Amino acid sequence: MILFHSTNCIPCKTMEQLVKKVRVDYEPEVVFVDVITNDRANLTLIRQAMIQAIPTTFFVSSSGQSKRVVGAIKEETLRAELSRLKAGQ
Repeated sequence: MILFHSTNCIPCKTMEQLVKKVRVDYEPEVVFVDVITNDRANLTLIRQAMIQAIPTTFFVSSSGQSKRVVGAIKEETLRAELSRLKAGQ
């Protein structure tokens, strides 16, 4: 799971806290990657991912298929997507 977010937007902070809360239930089967969009070192990655709004979350399966979700996600939705990844789907 890749979360593109900043350190100063409210929906981003909400997502960051939610991911922090649930990640213990899914690691190590699911890898969590944080990309801070207000860090200039990440500009190339942000452009490559075509990030237009934050937070943006990518759920990438082991087969390389990805699902993009823009905006904050409810806990139930996040857990459903992470469970799908954990199951190898």
